Amino acid sequence: MERTYKYNNSEITIKFGNILSSEAEVIVSSDDCFISMGGGVSRSIRKKEGTGAIEDDSEKKVPARLGDVVVTTAGTLRQKFIFHAITIGFVNNTHLKGLPLEQIHDYIIKNTVSKCLNLMRYLNVTSIAFPTIGGGTANIPYKRIAKVMSESMADFFKRTSVVYKIELYIYTGSEQPNIMNYIDFFEQFASNMVLSSGYDSTAVLKTEKNSDDYDVFISYSRLDSVIADELANALKAKGVKCWIDRSGQYSGKNYKSVIVDKIRHSSIVMFISSQNSNESENVIKEISVAVELKKPIIPVKIDNTPYADSITYDLTGIDYIDYAMDNDILEQKILSQLTIIKNSQGEKN
Repeated sequence: MERTYKYNNSEITIKFGNILSSEAEVIVSSDDCFISMGGGVSRSIRKKEGTGAIEDDSEKKVPARLGDVVVTTAGTLRQKFIFHAITIGFVNNTHLKGLPLEQIHDYIIKNTVSKCLNLMRYLNVTSIAFPTIGGGTANIPYKRIAKVMSESMADFFKRTSVVYKIELYIYTGSEQPNIMNYIDFFEQFASNMVLSSGYDSTAVLKTEKNSDDYDVFISYSRLDSVIADELANALKAKGVKCWIDRSGQYSGKNYKSVIVDKIRHSSIVMFISSQNSNESENVIKEISVAVELKKPIIPVKIDNTPYADSITYDLTGIDYIDYAMDNDILEQKILSQLTIIKNSQGEKN
């Protein structure tokens, strides 16, 4: 049993099982300030690794402060690194002295999760497996762990467009918590990822839609058909339902009724801005209809032509996407903006 959440371009999977079965480049292990590896995930790592290389490496880096993360070799394990999250230590010897227990727990989880994610970027790795930080000997409640871990992850992911794969393991061995804790953890994590992120990108790909509804209406000049088709096909491959008039068959008498209907039944309008499109009477009408129907517009500039005078006012202040940038980044930006817009629309309905 597992559940996967998507934030921006990254994927977070919560699963039952032993974290040592993960093929991620990094495993995170909760430990004390001396990295004694005496219990839980740490003990399992020590037993499986066998050679003592991890312990030898960690001895050079202790004692560590509560809330810190210590990086060591992974020894004979398949991983590149072990990140030791320090969740047990001497509160009296830190700036946490005198704080309520809940604030101390929040500090430990937030600091260790944030540091682990930033270390990934620094060490150029893109996959990591977390345990439920502080869920063992540190005795932090599962609902609290879910809340702070999800908020910390959301805060990190909203600041990066890099694709990361995150696994979060709930241990199912002899020390497993009550099954209700599992359910609470799933529900709390899911709720907080949506609230913290402002959207859940799985919604774009998984929301059931009427057959007449579209994610994106593509407004473009027929002279830019090659680029328009390229963008439409790339989005379609990502599960985005696009409407595009490839043949120009609606440019005549059917234009008004068909175009207005397709824009009305699309979540957003993607305006491919070029010299050709800004000189096109039909394209300018499409943008005007989108504005009148209060449809969000995402301009994609394929050259440096200024917007036509008749639509400049409507598009002023709207961030555009530069087609000249890397195509993967371009697709990610479009998907991210589409998801934010669609989730916002869902909250209003």
